[in-house]
Amino acid sequence: MTTLRSSSLPMLAVSPLWEPGETSDNAKAGTARHRALALHYAGDDSALFGLDDDEAEAIKWAADQVKLLAPIHNFPVEFEKPLSITLPDFSDIRGTADVVCGPVILDLKWRIRRYDEQLASYALGLLQSNPDLGLVRVHLLFGAHQKIQSLEFDLDSAEEMVWRTVQNAREAKECRPSQYCSWCKIRYRCPIYTSRALTVAAGRDDWPPPNNFHASQLDDPNELAKALRLARLLAPWCESVEHHALEAALKRGLVPTGYELKQTKGKQWVNNAAQAFPLAGLTQPDFLACCDVRLNSSKQYPDKVGIIDLFAKQNRMKRAPARRELLAALAPVISTGNGGMKLKESKTNEIDETENTEGD
Repeated sequence: MTTLRSSSLPMLAVSPLWEPGETSDNAKAGTARHRALALHYAGDDSALFGLDDDEAEAIKWAADQVKLLAPIHNFPVEFEKPLSITLPDFSDIRGTADVVCGPVILDLKWRIRRYDEQLASYALGLLQSNPDLGLVRVHLLFGAHQKIQSLEFDLDSAEEMVWRTVQNAREAKECRPSQYCSWCKIRYRCPIYTSRALTVAAGRDDWPPPNNFHASQLDDPNELAKALRLARLLAPWCESVEHHALEAALKRGLVPTGYELKQTKGKQWVNNAAQAFPLAGLTQPDFLACCDVRLNSSKQYPDKVGIIDLFAKQNRMKRAPARRELLAALAPVISTGNGGMKLKESKTNEIDETENTEGD
């Protein structure tokens, strides 16, 4: 079992052999939100410029909750507070709470799911270093929903929850499937995970499986060939499932369980850079930083992110009003593609990767 961090405990509670994988883009986004919260609370909005509008609004909401829920007049507000937890066998767990203010902990998450074991470890670390506190209150701030969940722990209740989770994980002999399998480090050699690919390939004699499913451990040319063939044969099957699932939902109303149909917005782009330059009101170097020169013709025109942030910074505006003002100014040269429909996993089933980081 690898060195434990507080952020791994909710996963270990349901999948005791789970191991943290590499930091994903979503996890990096979570780190950016935490940094933005600390800076915004201190009066610095620079970190908000790189966030989406809904993220920026969530950060502002979270900062307001810190002021409302934390005893800021009696204790200092500490952001990214390292906490060390000592277990009954004298082993350690490390964690980093987003906000600590005396006997109150606030932790910013994105989507609603269970984090009890992680929060219990934070409370335990705080109580072990400050025994006089007696009781710790933890507030979960769910940014995407702007909702709050509050929990209370004393020394005994926090230690019992954390220690039970750790003991169960140490004693586990078999993998147990859960919603966290898709971002477990050992998933490529886990029989529960790899059996899904084998089930698809089982009916084909020309789809021999490799001896190892972990790509980085395939160092034999023959095994690499097997894995590559299987990957290329599975890819069209995956695309076909996506296509037919969407068709079934749109044409026959057969929405897969745990999913919902969502309208997607068409992408926007500037269709005439020469006309957009005077409308944007930016300096030439700043404007050119938002442009690219294509070497080959393309039918796709991705929205050039960046000009809104530069406009907001140059005019010392918040991002949301800056976006509205700039898009209004650029309206004559803005084109919008056609939207569409997609199947999105329902919020109750969504996996939130933003909290799956080594630094919690």
